[in-house]
Formats: sequence, structure tokens, C-alpha cells
Amino acid sequence: MSFMSTLLGAFVSSPALRLESLRDAHSGELVGREARFEQRDLSIRDEHGLVDRWALRSALAAAGAVANEHPAVPTHVDVFSVTDIDHARELYQWLRTLTPHLHDQRLALEIDERFVAPYAETIGGFAGAVRRLGIELVVDHARNCGGIEQALRSVHCDAVKIDASLIDAIAFDRSARASTAEITRVAHSLGMYTIADGVLDRETWERARDLGCDRVQGLIELPI
Repeated sequence: MSFMSTLLGAFVSSPALRLESLRDAHSGELVGREARFEQRDLSIRDEHGLVDRWALRSALAAAGAVANEHPAVPTHVDVFSVTDIDHARELYQWLRTLTPHLHDQRLALEIDERFVAPYAETIGGFAGAVRRLGIELVVDHARNCGGIEQALRSVHCDAVKIDASLIDAIAFDRSARASTAEITRVAHSLGMYTIADGVLDRETWERARDLGCDRVQGLIELPI
């Protein structure tokens, strides 16, 4: 089956999209939304960044529908076609064309931590270019506190999102608390803010905040 046929099949299946709130860990103020695609098939090889572009357009459309409530908060979207220099360049050129038409909407692109070290040169160049467009860059799924400082120094981003598996364990696992605190310390030392992912209740919110996380993300619709 051709890539375009596979891609068309992915579009026709219409993966469910929900907007998940990001809130200031101290005030509870809404500071962003992430577009989560429940059934996005990551096994599809996105050779030209077409899945990323479709995901970005879908996320912006969904965020635009609720923009009257909080017009200035960024929409966070995962992107994957940034490990190859040609594909990253194509995505950048597309974003460069898109940004003048965003009006009041803002974007934040999230890149998995696993990609950062192996593809530091390509991702670093992409990060610098998109940040000059006014788009935020977030390192997602951070959980390797041992290598996080080198990874973040190689990619100048705006924020680090701490993986939900770590955040879920901070109530009972000392090593998870230590890793969360260390990732936060390194991020802050480099001028970045941190996001605790997978926050589902008040207790986890407070623990993440006490460990230094600046923002929390999860299925929380109202400040607690």
C-alpha cells in the first residue's frame, strides 16, 4: 500500500481529538491547551510531514472553536517529522506560510525527548527557526534525568514536559520525586519552564507544584 493510501486511511478513520488543559501550577489560570489525538497511528511513516500538518490544522481548528474564551493561550501539538533535515525543513517552510494567518492563535510544538539526543543537530536547527516565527518548542515525555541537561543544551526550547509516568508515581516513589525535581532544576537553570503531565487530582497538582513544576496538564477542567 502506498504512503498516500495509508495516510488517506488514517484521515478517514477520524481519530478522536480532545483539548486538554494546561494550567498555571500556582494560580490555576488556563495557560494552554494540548490537542490529543486518541487514535493517531504513529506507525505511519510520515515521509513528508503530511500527518503533522493535518494534525496541526485539526488542532488549530478545534482550538479556534473555543478561542473566544481564552484567545491568547497556545495550542500544543506533537510533531514527529523533525528527525530528518529535509522533512524538518519542509515542515518549517509550511509553518512559515501558516503563521501570518494565525491571527490571535498561538502554537507550541512538542517533540519527544527520545528524539532530541540522536537528532540534536537537526532538531536544534528546527527549534531555532520555528521559535523565530513566534512558535514555542517543548521537549515532551521527559523522564531521563541523567541525560536531560545535555539534551536541553543541544536544543534551545521554551519548556520541558515531564512524562506522566513520573508524575503519576511522585506520591509513592522517591526516585520519581527526585527525577521530577532534577528535571525541573535543570530546565529552570536554562531559562525554561516545566509542565507536569498526567495530573488528575488536587494532590498530584500540589505535589508537582511543590517539586517546582510551573504548569500542570491533565483532565482538570477547573482550577482546584
